[in-house]
Amino acid sequence: MSILVRASNPFVLSCAIALGFGCSALVDTDPGRLGDDELVDAGPVSDGGGDGGGGCGAGCDDGVACTDDTCVGDACRFVPNDALCGLGERCNPTRGCISERCATNADCDDGNACNGEEVCGGAAPDARTGCSTGAPPSCDDGVPCTSDRCEPGVGCVNMPVDAACDDGVSCTVDTCDPARGCSRTPNDALCDDGVCFEGGRCDPARGCLGAMAINCADGNACTEDFCEPGVGCQNPPRDDDDDGFAVGGRCGGDDCDDTDPNVYPGAPELCNGEDDDCDGETDEGLDDVPCFEGLGCTATEAGFDCVGTCRSGLTACDGTTLSCVGAVMPVPSEDECTTDGDADCDGAIDEGCPCTTGETRDCYGGPAGTEGMGVCVGGTQTCTDGSWGECVGERTPSEETCANEGADDDCDGTVDDIPLVGSPCDAAAMGACRQGTWICVGAVRTCHPGPAAASERCDEVDEDCDGTVDEAQTDCGSTCCGGGSCVELQNDPMNCGGCLVRCAPTQICSNGDCCAAGLTSCGGACVDTQTNRDHCGQCGRECNDGLLGALRQNCVMGVCR
Repeated sequence: MSILVRASNPFVLSCAIALGFGCSALVDTDPGRLGDDELVDAGPVSDGGGDGGGGCGAGCDDGVACTDDTCVGDACRFVPNDALCGLGERCNPTRGCISERCATNADCDDGNACNGEEVCGGAAPDARTGCSTGAPPSCDDGVPCTSDRCEPGVGCVNMPVDAACDDGVSCTVDTCDPARGCSRTPNDALCDDGVCFEGGRCDPARGCLGAMAINCADGNACTEDFCEPGVGCQNPPRDDDDDGFAVGGRCGGDDCDDTDPNVYPGAPELCNGEDDDCDGETDEGLDDVPCFEGLGCTATEAGFDCVGTCRSGLTACDGTTLSCVGAVMPVPSEDECTTDGDADCDGAIDEGCPCTTGETRDCYGGPAGTEGMGVCVGGTQTCTDGSWGECVGERTPSEETCANEGADDDCDGTVDDIPLVGSPCDAAAMGACRQGTWICVGAVRTCHPGPAAASERCDEVDEDCDGTVDEAQTDCGSTCCGGGSCVELQNDPMNCGGCLVRCAPTQICSNGDCCAAGLTSCGGACVDTQTNRDHCGQCGRECNDGLLGALRQNCVMGVCR
């Protein structure tokens, strides 16, 4: 029970004597600063109080005027704010504004049990408040499986952590009892999941005993056999190097080296004398690729756009090392004055080199051998204030484009060697027409689709570019089955009566039906034409029944007699 006392009635009640039951009382020295003009309740807070309980659903108001009340997540936070108190006062989180200098231990209580019990005075009092902090409480409850911590406003919290009780035995149920510690209960049901294990009992020390593991072996050396809990037997293709591609060779997978995770279809080809991408070729595509390392050349779609005398080279792979052959690198800036042209490849010729003011000379900053080729021409340099100026009027190599057809823009002696033009491309079309060619359409490079064929062939290619493969093919006398194969459905045991309809190893395909060896399919039934009276010697040839049973013929070695 709580007793509420006005400031005009400053006294302490002794309820235990007067009323015979417990209660609490607080002398209100300044109701206005305690957060309520009328009353202050310092006693227990009821379930419906204004403390923001229930996940802040009731709001966050602790009734203390000098605290900042907020809801953070699902919890109320009450932070003392001295600025809301008067001169020479500070905010006590439970009592409101009080004198800045403490008079009693209660004046020092900040409501946080986690930083110890504060006292007024003490061994090392604060210069401003006169309060000394206490020793933080020890929240260790002696139970190894609980998480022990102190929460401000709450105090010690000891939360059970079941994971701390894991004994590594799969068939025990491991839990943490906050009073007694770890509990590990054997559960026989965990030894029989109905999928990967059958039967067995749980020994709390050794695990499942007597449980029989499901045999997932499928007898195929090309598969990995295992049981996945909750799913059952799995038999995926073997992938010994875990690169995502199955074992090749007799196992029929795509991986040409299943001992090396860096070798698989589509892997980057390296200069190492190996077939890294499993396409049957070694170190392919690594030679004669434009290359340059350093300043002076910038990579473009066609190769490199170089400045000054710098030139890109071509890659060369010797089976172990990839090198750049033929590249012309920039010279050091200090050697610029003793070399011809823009040898340091910075876009300026002989910058900083001494000269006589007013002197002129011919200049060209492009790579050696390109001046006078195609559109490339030299210019003129003039000396100003003892230094050479820019090369006026020069034109150096640039990338060939469709926007300037009929000219040798890169000054290599060839007109319109535009990057990619004439080479294959992936066009926006179906079937064989998707294999297009780069061409110039006006000033734009365009991927032009390939031409459609007049008719289909049995080859798994969509020659007429209509999105369907091998339909109405014309080069197969019988039937076109998967894999681009022409087959005879009447006698092909691998495609008997239909594509991919396979007969057993001991059977033959007869008239589109799978029959035992030596039999013939007649009207859908497999018969022995050597002895069958309805199909004697061939399908449909019947032996004579005679007259009234007389002179009845039998089929003997395919002949009616």
